[in-house]
Amino acid sequence: PQLEGRENGSAGLERATQWVADRFDEIGLQPAAPDGSFFDSWSEDARRGSETRTVSLRNVIGMIPGVDASLDGQSVVVLAHVDHLGRGWPDVRTGNEGKIHPGADDNASGVAVMLETARMIAGTHRPARTVIFVATSAEEWGLRGARRYIQSMQQWPANDAISVVSIDAVGRLSQGRLLALG
Repeated sequence: PQLEGRENGSAGLERATQWVADRFDEIGLQPAAPDGSFFDSWSEDARRGSETRTVSLRNVIGMIPGVDASLDGQSVVVLAHVDHLGRGWPDVRTGNEGKIHPGADDNASGVAVMLETARMIAGTHRPARTVIFVATSAEEWGLRGARRYIQSMQQWPANDAISVVSIDAVGRLSQGRLLALG
């Protein structure tokens, strides 16, 4: 609730992405955004009815470099979205307008698993291939953060990734079953 549901363009999402970048740094990931920082920032216009807002967004990108020179350029991408519905602008179910949607399961749980995965890999060994960790914004808004990653990542192009693991809403195991898609 203190982050007001991490709505896209909100101060809460800004604080959440900074928190993820700080964890990436503590874990020992290298900054991997196109400008050499942890942040790939951009803005987009959001419309709801007659209202339009310019929304500032950013993905958080870190990496563990691979050690096998014969696999240079290849990567494995692990991502989880850090945004959620916030107070429901520009999209929310009828009747929930203005209410905080905390997003513990969708997707603080996925971010937690991604961070723990990064910590474990960084702490035990160096992988053969480079592993890219991405906390995307705007997933709840048409996967715009993932699309941004695909469009902006020149050093580690998505086309050269041998695998992408997207971690989303892992905190809700219905009837004790795990659902894996892809």
